[in-house]
Amino acid sequence: MLDTDLAFRLRRPVHNVRSQRVSLHIPAFRPRPKFRYWTAKEIRLLGTMPDADLARKLRRSLAAIQSQRALLKRPYIAPRFRPWTPKEDRLLGKKPDAEVAHLINRSIDCVKARRSKLGIADRFAKVRPWTRTEERLLGTVPDRELARELRRGVSGVRLRRQQLGILKVVHWAPAQDRLLGVLPDHEIAKKLRKLLQAVRDRRWYLGIPNPAPLVRPWTRAEEKLLGTDIDRMVAARIGRTRDAVLQRRLLLGISRAG
Repeated sequence: MLDTDLAFRLRRPVHNVRSQRVSLHIPAFRPRPKFRYWTAKEIRLLGTMPDADLARKLRRSLAAIQSQRALLKRPYIAPRFRPWTPKEDRLLGKKPDAEVAHLINRSIDCVKARRSKLGIADRFAKVRPWTRTEERLLGTVPDRELARELRRGVSGVRLRRQQLGILKVVHWAPAQDRLLGVLPDHEIAKKLRKLLQAVRDRRWYLGIPNPAPLVRPWTRAEEKLLGTDIDRMVAARIGRTRDAVLQRRLLLGISRAG
């Protein structure tokens, strides 16, 4: 009971009752609020709108709304965070984001975030993002020619090339193209007085393999020699380092000679 009621019953001052209760670590009595029964009209509203909105409308606490809805197993018809369905996901990227948002009753920002999360490109965007493959082509051919190939504006190609610090391409003569893949890139760059990266990009654009790659692939003939002699001798015969021979032999599970 309340401190005042107990003080009256014990015929003691209220402050004495309160101090004794505090010294015994007994919390103050808080009467239970008057219980308010749920009406049929209120129950019908559960799940028809966000719980917070319904709590304000019925002048009840949010916890009371949520517990009553859960007790009656009422589905949340108007959740603030609605899960995405496979049918909605299939619409992403097939129509503009604004149109998809209108069809599925979601915000445009929500549609954009979901499309980006799933890695779906926006085919209707006015500004098309540059891909790594497209950027590698910059400077390999004249801007106008590349713009036609990529279906972009010449000014857009030129601006992107300048942003990445790529020099304007110098016209490649057929005789110069014939050198690609025949000599190492650095020798061609020195001979033609071109940048090494420009030579690499031009060769890559024409689909010509590197004649002197940094990593030389192993041939079947070389692998057959592994384990037939000590690693140092095999390395000398095939023009590789002893460590490279050792690592390849261990990788293939070949025992050492002797």
